[in-house]
Amino acid sequence: MSIELKDINDASRLRVKKAEGNSPISATELFRFSFGSKNTSFPNPKVVDVPLPLLNSLSPVCEAWDCGEITESGNIGNVQFSKSDSWLMLHQTFKSDEATPVEKLTENAYKEMLKFAYDSGYLEVLRTWNFIPNINSGVGDSEQYRLFSLGRAAAFDTCGISMNELPAGTAIGITRDHGLSITFLCSRRRVERIENPRQISAYRYPRQYGLKSPLFSRAVLAHHNNPKLLFVSGTASIIGHESIHTGNAEQQLVETMVNLEHIEELAERHSDFHKDPGNTVYKIYIRKGHEQSLISSEIVQALCSAFDVIILEGDICRSDLLTEIECICQF
Repeated sequence: MSIELKDINDASRLRVKKAEGNSPISATELFRFSFGSKNTSFPNPKVVDVPLPLLNSLSPVCEAWDCGEITESGNIGNVQFSKSDSWLMLHQTFKSDEATPVEKLTENAYKEMLKFAYDSGYLEVLRTWNFIPNINSGVGDSEQYRLFSLGRAAAFDTCGISMNELPAGTAIGITRDHGLSITFLCSRRRVERIENPRQISAYRYPRQYGLKSPLFSRAVLAHHNNPKLLFVSGTASIIGHESIHTGNAEQQLVETMVNLEHIEELAERHSDFHKDPGNTVYKIYIRKGHEQSLISSEIVQALCSAFDVIILEGDICRSDLLTEIECICQF
């Protein structure tokens, strides 16, 4: 992109926390992810329902994103939006019986949302969440995740997004009962991308992972936020470009945590980063059938005792991966 981002003199205060699912939504809350309940009776455009089983709470919870600025929200066509002077959330959910192939659906959705963001003056897409029906179904290049990656790449290419402008990202599988769900977080201010030297950048993966590599950054650092924010993409047991510890969920969890620690260490070097345990949220995704061993593991129990943690059942983008973790670190 060649457009210059608008300078914001007073950086906003975007904070993220885990809260009760039925807690009131304030005028300064940009949006929330809702887990364990559904936004049906009176849909609120600030609420994004995540169609995954919640594993570590019997009652609904949410991940609330408060920006410290008065927000405006609504719907334009199929796009939910909520915005403040500094931040923009966009979301689309599609019907489960959508006849359009996932690659075309993804391309159209990404292009529409990117245009919405750019036309509104939010020219930095810094984080995306993608929930994809039957993510591992299909063989070879016909796998749903690879087709999703194809559509995403086409949209980024059309909109002129280069490899050093990619957002942090998560892609998790949902059941056939739900349709494709895509959420963007955008800013008016530039951010910094961080890659993990233990891993080949996803956008440089070899041909064996599809016609188009997955286009996301390992992490994005928002220096301008107060407090600063590190958005870490969905991270799994991958070294170089290969899945490690196939079939061993607990060893995959250990390797995932090592990758997360490397990213956080890099952020420390870039910005005097010191993670605030009271303002850090982890989302742990666990493939069905491996919930018991992972939730009871020492690593997950230690995370739950020190940070806000949300544990969800969902399929990982590679069929040989059993868990994935994303986080938002505030400092």
